[in-house]
Amino acid sequence: WRNGFRANRPGVIFWLTGPRGTGKSTLASALGCYFCGHGAIRNDKVRRFTWNDLQQRGLDKLNDLAQESLDGILLLDGADWLAEENPAGQAGAALHNIAETHRDRLTVVVTCKTETPRRLNNDAQHRERWLDHFTQHSIEFPTLSDDALLSLIRSMAAAVQLDIEENEEVTGTLRRWLREMRKREGENFANALTAQGVVDHIIKQRPNNQPLPIRFNAERLRTIASAALGLPL
Repeated sequence: WRNGFRANRPGVIFWLTGPRGTGKSTLASALGCYFCGHGAIRNDKVRRFTWNDLQQRGLDKLNDLAQESLDGILLLDGADWLAEENPAGQAGAALHNIAETHRDRLTVVVTCKTETPRRLNNDAQHRERWLDHFTQHSIEFPTLSDDALLSLIRSMAAAVQLDIEENEEVTGTLRRWLREMRKREGENFANALTAQGVVDHIIKQRPNNQPLPIRFNAERLRTIASAALGLPL
């Protein structure tokens, strides 16, 4: 058996890059089943390593999870810290050592900002210590459109039995709400997380004594949005 992504290097890295809330972590969590089902890796287990893990247990935790993820996936979730390490490439070097010891068995998926893999690959230390020893693949996730976010809001609302009317007035109110959030959050606009925040505001305003599903019209939504934003919509 050989790793389906092998290209004469001991390990494989998939970069899933883009803004917050665009589905990177959701896709990463599902890749184990997908890759295993297509015979690219041996099992569907995904071991997740985060900034909190690094802070609490350091590289020992990374080494443990990398060993546990052999033949499956090691997920470095929100791993922009890779470009901030001091000394540079320390975590990557640890992964390289494991990949060399267990050739073709380490598949790493990294979720991060778009610029992070570019910064790493432009740094000679990172390339020498680990990146040049991995086959790299990259998928960039775009910012979600208003139409996509509106679909998410309606889907999330329906899941908690909130019935948001479908008409131009309601759609216009939600679009103005999202437009204001984009303006306020700027580069930190959180896409699906922002959509969830909109639904959370609506949930807080649902009456307790009304039978489900609870219907929300344009006037009701404008009142909720204006209160949430602190300005009239």
